[in-house]
Parts: sequence; C-alpha cells; structure tokens
Amino acid sequence: MILKPSGFHVHVDLLNVKARYANVVPPLFDPSDQDTTFQIADAEGELFCQTIPATHWKHPRLRLYRFRDPRDRFAGGLQRGQFKVKDNGALTFRARGTKVPLRPVDGEKILVTVRVGNECAREMMDLRTTKKALVFP
Repeated sequence: MILKPSGFHVHVDLLNVKARYANVVPPLFDPSDQDTTFQIADAEGELFCQTIPATHWKHPRLRLYRFRDPRDRFAGGLQRGQFKVKDNGALTFRARGTKVPLRPVDGEKILVTVRVGNECAREMMDLRTTKKALVFP
C-alpha cells in the first residue's frame, strides 16, 4: 500500500493498494452483481471511502473483475481497480488513483476495509515513512 497525502513533497494525492481480499473466492462473489466499498481510516477518522456501483465493474475474462474511471466520474479519484483470482485460488484486490483527496496522516493504525455485497475484508496496519510517501510494508 502506498499513500501520498497532502504534506509530502509531491503535487499529487496518490493511492496505490495491492492486497489479498481472501484466501479463497467466497461463494457467489461477483462485484458486477453487488456494490463494492473501499474504505481507509485511522484513529482520527475516515481518510477515504468510496462505493463503486456494481454496474461499473466489468468481467472481461475468467478470474478477473475490473473497473476504470479515468475521468473521475464515479470512483472518488480512483482511476482503476480490480479483483483477480490467482493460480493458488487466492482473491486479490488492487486499486490506484492519482487524484484521491487524502488529508495529512501519520500512518499509524491504518484500517483498510473492502466490502463486496455482504462479504467484508479488513486489515489494520502501520505504514512506514519514506522520502515521498507512506508505504506498507
């Protein structure tokens, strides 16, 4: 995970997330049939929260769901995202945006939540500071 919130020496609010959503694909998993919510919060409150409507998810091939929003119409600054089933059966989630409005944050106790329909994945983490961003690991 990479966050470049306001306060770093960059002119872009970057969010880049690569995460394991589940070790195996949940039964009836289909983001193109159920809305997906992506949320990031810390001890002071919400940093980012956006629901991607099911109608914007595409299923171009087996084991891949994705959305694209290059013109920032529905994804709150995220330009693309995807769920992908890996060869080992694990389900991964990726999202990236360069126009994501993020307030300054210290990177401690960041809670990342991804919900598809009634299924929810959550992880608490501490980000480390580099010269240009907050990153995990």
